[in-house]
Amino acid sequence: AGDAQAAELVTVEAAVQGAVARPALSAALAAEAAVEAAEAVAAGVWPNPGVSYEREQIVGGAHEGAEDAVVLSQSLELSGRRGLRADAAIRRGDAARLDAEATRRRVAIDARRRFWAVVYQQARYQVSLAWLIRLEGAEVVVSAREEAGEGSAYDALRMDREVRRARAELGRVAVEREGAWLELLAVTGALSAPAEWPRVTGGLVPHTPGGSVSAQRPDLQAWARRSEAAGLEAAAGDRGWVPELGLSAGWKSVGGGDARGHGFTGGLSVSIPLFDHGQGEAARARAEQSRADAIRALLLEDAQRRERPALDRARRLAELARQVRASNDAAERELEATAQAGWLAGELDLLESGRGRRPTPSRKDESCWLLADPLRGRVWQRRSARFHLQG
Repeated sequence: AGDAQAAELVTVEAAVQGAVARPALSAALAAEAAVEAAEAVAAGVWPNPGVSYEREQIVGGAHEGAEDAVVLSQSLELSGRRGLRADAAIRRGDAARLDAEATRRRVAIDARRRFWAVVYQQARYQVSLAWLIRLEGAEVVVSAREEAGEGSAYDALRMDREVRRARAELGRVAVEREGAWLELLAVTGALSAPAEWPRVTGGLVPHTPGGSVSAQRPDLQAWARRSEAAGLEAAAGDRGWVPELGLSAGWKSVGGGDARGHGFTGGLSVSIPLFDHGQGEAARARAEQSRADAIRALLLEDAQRRERPALDRARRLAELARQVRASNDAAERELEATAQAGWLAGELDLLESGRGRRPTPSRKDESCWLLADPLRGRVWQRRSARFHLQG
C-alpha cells in the first residue's frame, strides 16, 4: 500500500504536463496556429478565372443582326509578388507556432513555481506536526511528574500553552498548504494524487543552472520570423511597378436572318501601375520590419541584462544551501547533547531543553527558504543552531 501511495505522489513533471496539456490552452494555441496557416494558404492561391457572356442585337435596316460571345478571362502575375506574400505568410505561421511554444513555457514556469510552493508547505506541515507530537509527549511527562508531586503546576501550564501554540501553528500551516495546492490545481486542472497528504514529492535543492539560454527563447525567434515576413512583404511591394497581364479567349457568333458566322475571340490586357505601384505596401512592411527588429533587440537586451545576475544569484544560493546542509549535522548533534546534559543535570527545565532540541525544517525545506529570499536565508542561518529533538 505504501508503494502504491508513493507511486501516486505528484512530481514536478506531472504538474507541468498537466498545465501545458489543458484542453482550453491547447485549443487556443492550435486555433491561433490554424489562423496563420489559413493566411498562408490564402496568400499562395492564384486568382480565379472569369467567364462572361455578351450579346449585341440590331433590329431594322440593312444591318439587322446579332452578335453573341462567351469569353473566358484569366489574370497572370508576372512580378512574383504572390510567391513572396506566400513565403511571408509561412514565416508568420512559424512565428505563431513559436509564440505558442513561448506561452507553453510561461505556463510551465508558473506551474513549477506553484508546485514547489506546495512542496515547501508540505515540508513545513511535516516539521510542525513532528514538533507538536514531541510537545504532546513532553506534556504527558510533565503531567505525570506533577501528579507524582515532582513537578509544579506552573510547568504544566507552560507546557499546555506551548502545545496549544503548536496546534495553532499546525492549523495555520495546514491552511497555507491547502491554499498552495489549490493554487497549483488552478493551472493544472485535476491531478492524480492521493486523497490524503503527502501529495507531492521532489527535492527543493536545485541543480546548478546552466549557461546562457537567451538566444533559444521562442519569443525572440518569433520576432525574428516576423521581421523576415515583413522583409518579404516589402520586396513584394517594391515589385508593384511590374504590370499584371490579362488574357481572354472565347467563342463568338455573328449574323442576321439565315446567315450566321461562328468563330473564336481572344484578347490581351495590361495594367498600368501609374498611381499605385506598391509604395504603400512596401512602406508599411518596412515599418513592421523595423518594429519587429526593435522589439526583438529590446527583449534580447533585457534578457541578457537580467540573465547574468539571476544565474549568479541562483548559483550562489544553491551553493549556500548545500553548505548550510553540510555544516548543520555536526552542530545539531553537539547542541542536542548539550541540551540533554543540561536537563539531566537540572540546569535546564524541560521547556528550555526542548527549545534547544526543537526540530528544524528538513534540509530540503531549509534550502527552499534560502533560495526563496536571500535575507530570509541569512536569518535562517542565524536560527540554524536549533536542533532535532530525538524521540
